[in-house]
Amino acid sequence: MLRGLSGLILVLLGLHIAGWFRGLDRVEKAGGRIWRLLQPLGRPFLPMDRPYKAAVIGAVWGWLPCGLVYSVLLWAAASADPVSGATYMLAFGAGTLPGMLAAGWFAGRLPASRHLPLLRKTAGVVLVLLGLAVLSAPWLSAGGQP
Repeated sequence: MLRGLSGLILVLLGLHIAGWFRGLDRVEKAGGRIWRLLQPLGRPFLPMDRPYKAAVIGAVWGWLPCGLVYSVLLWAAASADPVSGATYMLAFGAGTLPGMLAAGWFAGRLPASRHLPLLRKTAGVVLVLLGLAVLSAPWLSAGGQP
């Protein structure tokens, strides 16, 4: 059941990021309220011209709600084993680190926001496909038998 919820969250998040579903707007607004509370904690560490400043800013950002993290947390919880759950979370962190670093690097080099709609739609489609893969995994591993 938790795996299904995780896959559903990924699908909804993908549709939201692509701009095809506005059902997560309330969650996004709640995240904005949380950010307004957290933002002052990181302000003294700007500009991020030292590694320790970047670490503090990253720790502050870590408190923001994130649908991807929540879906992986559900998946880790569904494993019902602390070692497996920790392994899921470690793999998620290691797997997203290159993408996050690349996104930050590319974001600084993209001209204005000309490519943003295509990028959002592409990211949304990738998340929807990943969510569908998570949802279909039990049937695929059973050889298509329900």
